Amino acid sequence: MKRIPAILATSLLAIGLTGCNATEEPAPTTTEETTTTESTTTAQAQPSTFKIGDTINIGHDGDIVNLTITDAQIGGECRYGTVDYVSPTTDADGQLVQLWGEVAPEHVTNNTWTVAEDPEAITADGFTEAVGEAWECDLSPDGHKDWTEGVDVGEKIRVYSAYRVPADFVALKFGNSRIEHEALEAANTSQPATTTATKAAEVASTSAAAQEPYAVRCLEGTPGPAEWSDGSIAHSEDCFQQLGGPEYLEAERQAGLVPGGAAVNGYGYAENGARNPSSGEVQAYHGCQDGYIDDPELCAAAESVVRAADPNGEIYG
Repeated sequence: MKRIPAILATSLLAIGLTGCNATEEPAPTTTEETTTTESTTTAQAQPSTFKIGDTINIGHDGDIVNLTITDAQIGGECRYGTVDYVSPTTDADGQLVQLWGEVAPEHVTNNTWTVAEDPEAITADGFTEAVGEAWECDLSPDGHKDWTEGVDVGEKIRVYSAYRVPADFVALKFGNSRIEHEALEAANTSQPATTTATKAAEVASTSAAAQEPYAVRCLEGTPGPAEWSDGSIAHSEDCFQQLGGPEYLEAERQAGLVPGGAAVNGYGYAENGARNPSSGEVQAYHGCQDGYIDDPELCAAAESVVRAADPNGEIYG
């Protein structure tokens, strides 16, 4: 066997060692870099926080709908008193939270008007939950409309609503913005103490200027029917316009139906000749059946119309 000269052996060994080191390991990511990246991502995903008086955008998909919370009240009583034609909610349904605000849409892609959505509650354990409405709280008599009142682009309205919120809530969420419990509570302390007698006097003084009934909320279904402040269900021109009444009538005309549709000509007649109930009357009837409407006169009137058209309960239940 031939020997490899020492010089050649040394050269081959050097080449072999160089070849082994040719493939370099990628530099490991440091803990500091990983932490920085994760912190940046987390920060970007966090919703913005706002306070009373700040203006936020609650629009979706490029819409610009400005909302400013101007006042808030946690706990206590309904500031404007209560109505007696619905079953009142209680603390078992959640903590009472009342909100006042201003809504001003600047741009809405697929319409000429919009509404402000009800907030969501963030609980102490981080869950997002829907809030309920405190139906018994009367509407504001000082120019504030219902929270979900329609508003045209370019206009601005004041809104008010009362909610039942989980007792352990830590914030209210509007789109991707949130207002902390502490910020809402601070508004409480800024309000002057109001005695029951003073509150009653304020309600009495403003109720004289609000004797005429007004639409409380638009009912779903055929555009037009609304629930009014006196507990009645009747046509509202505002609701008719907001829910697309003109378009609804045009669709009926295109289909060859009687011009004017149900909003003008009624809802037709049942097989027994009785007048069919309107969508508002049907909703009032079911509200009475479910217990959240307890006005005897309203319930009796709605049931009378429904039962006349559907004596056996086969259609409307």
